[in-house]
Amino acid sequence: MRRIALLAALAATIGAGTLFAGAASAAYYSPCASVTYKGRAYKVFKHAMSCSPARTYSKRVLITRRKVSGWRCSLSNLNQGFGACARGSKAFSFVPRR
Repeated sequence: MRRIALLAALAATIGAGTLFAGAASAAYYSPCASVTYKGRAYKVFKHAMSCSPARTYSKRVLITRRKVSGWRCSLSNLNQGFGACARGSKAFSFVPRR
């Protein structure tokens, strides 16, 4: 539960257009290439996983508007384009590009 709250805070921080607050946050997540859905680009971030599944899962969440099977997701702000999911030590999140 704490990890999802951290991911939601990251999504809100990036969505507001601000930089990472500290070195620990910047080291925790790595950026991936953007994904596009319905003509809108989304930044994808990952932790402890490669970019390929992070981008695939992000796009799947955007298309289906549901969590990926086996993952815990915070999708309360999905209508604004923000989402974050975690599974064990792995995590990914996506935010709209501005």
